[in-house]
Amino acid sequence: SIDSSKNNNGNYDNYVKNALKLISLIPFRKLFINQRIKEISKSINFESIQNSNKKLLVLDLDETLIHADLDYSYKDKIKYDTVLYFDSEDEKNIPIPLIIRPEMYQFLNYASKEFDLVIFTASEQQYADTIINYIEKDKKYFKMRLYRNNCIFIEPGLYIKDLRIFSDYKKMEDII
Repeated sequence: SIDSSKNNNGNYDNYVKNALKLISLIPFRKLFINQRIKEISKSINFESIQNSNKKLLVLDLDETLIHADLDYSYKDKIKYDTVLYFDSEDEKNIPIPLIIRPEMYQFLNYASKEFDLVIFTASEQQYADTIINYIEKDKKYFKMRLYRNNCIFIEPGLYIKDLRIFSDYKKMEDII
């Protein structure tokens, strides 16, 4: 495992800066965001969670379940769990050096029995599916997969994963 103090310099500062920037933009973009939530919600098939009595547990991918060492900053410090490859629109065979969060599989086994799990990432689908397919080879964990196209775009590099897209299918108090 990697101690959080070993995060790349500036990551936390960038996170805080972007979070504050996002908060400051919301009042100005409220109408846009509400409209986009409706559009996103209409484009998703919620059938897999619609009639379930379980609470919905929405999980992020990067830095929650896994760490993709795309800049190879840990290559001399830790052994990768695997290296996966994906194709983007522009490039083929892009490597993903993958570090899986310790006890991730135990967590997913437990959580998938207690909750309906949804993976919601701001990553592009080709990249995310490569990793998710590796994590759940027999597709037993996640009821749904949501990607960058299901996020609200604010500006390059800044996407909102707004859980209100589920509000027609789940009460907000039943979403974690």
